[in-house]
Amino acid sequence: MVKVAIICDSLQIGGVERLALDQAFALNDKESSATIFVLGKEPDKKTASFTNNEAARIQELGVKIVFLPGSRLVQLRSFNKILKYTNFELLISHSLRGTVILFCLRLLSRHKFYLTTTIHQLPTLSAPVQRTKRMIYSQFTDKLFIFSEAAKQDWDYRRQSSLLINFLTQRNQVEVCRNGVFLERLAFSNMNSNSNTNCITRLIFIGRVTAWKGLNTFLQVIQMPELAQLEVLIVTPTSPLEYLETTDTNVKDRITLETGKSITQINFQRGDLLLYPANYGIDSKFVEGISINVLEMACLGIPSLITKNGSDTWPELVKYKVVKEVDWTNLHEIINAIQSFNPLPLDVIFDKCRELIDINHNLNTHKSSYRN
Repeated sequence: MVKVAIICDSLQIGGVERLALDQAFALNDKESSATIFVLGKEPDKKTASFTNNEAARIQELGVKIVFLPGSRLVQLRSFNKILKYTNFELLISHSLRGTVILFCLRLLSRHKFYLTTTIHQLPTLSAPVQRTKRMIYSQFTDKLFIFSEAAKQDWDYRRQSSLLINFLTQRNQVEVCRNGVFLERLAFSNMNSNSNTNCITRLIFIGRVTAWKGLNTFLQVIQMPELAQLEVLIVTPTSPLEYLETTDTNVKDRITLETGKSITQINFQRGDLLLYPANYGIDSKFVEGISINVLEMACLGIPSLITKNGSDTWPELVKYKVVKEVDWTNLHEIINAIQSFNPLPLDVIFDKCRELIDINHNLNTHKSSYRN
């Protein structure tokens, strides 16, 4: 049995944190051993976080979570004390800060472990100085992964565009490791079984209140007269009310807000359609249209509309008709896509989606790199 540690910067509600916790759930569910190390303070009970929202499952599966606040030096010393008494063989890092700390610790001590690191953001979304730092920090690992084909293409483009960055990042070439979902937390119990509709009845937005996630685009779509009969659900970690200030009252009456909740705390239903209008800017050459929320919805049998050219990482989901690409500037195309989208039948395709997205594929990629 491989002893695994998972490192992340927080357990607030977000995609990276969701993946880290799902990895721990899956490892402990299979009678393995996993501990999550969080490089920060434990959130209080009033803060929206996975540690609060999913406390029962964390306790049920015996997932150990250790918070390590303080400076980098303090965190290095904390890791040194922990590793003296616990021989972790595989460390999965979702934190570049954590990667550098652990690399330095291994140089300064006798601790032996294998370290993998995953990049979770398109380089395009970072400012130039921050992007350069992240690319350099990525070299302090044994195996480097990135979450999508678009992100890898972006990464390779940045390397090829700068002789200096290309030279500094020769040690580790990045490989794609697709995200995944711990299926046991997304069972049919999360769905409203009383809904038997054969058409789309509700539009959903799930994500952080940031510009590139596309909340403004979503609000423009739901205000189109052709979609006035559809209900609306907005799920965000923090309040989106400032975005709704200029929204028409009739539209607001159709909106249900869910703030600070995990997906497992939301009641979804047949007839739901997720809109994920990710916008990386007019000049962006790279588009990743399938977030972990899109994967979660697919596991529940809920389809998604995503940004055009954003499905390269998960072409199977297009084949299964779980996702459809649209041009978010073409309102006519969006309306047609929504009105023609049929709710997915819970049949063989649904089972194929769940098997495809299972978090264990993600974990096996990390384990395989360690074993090799």
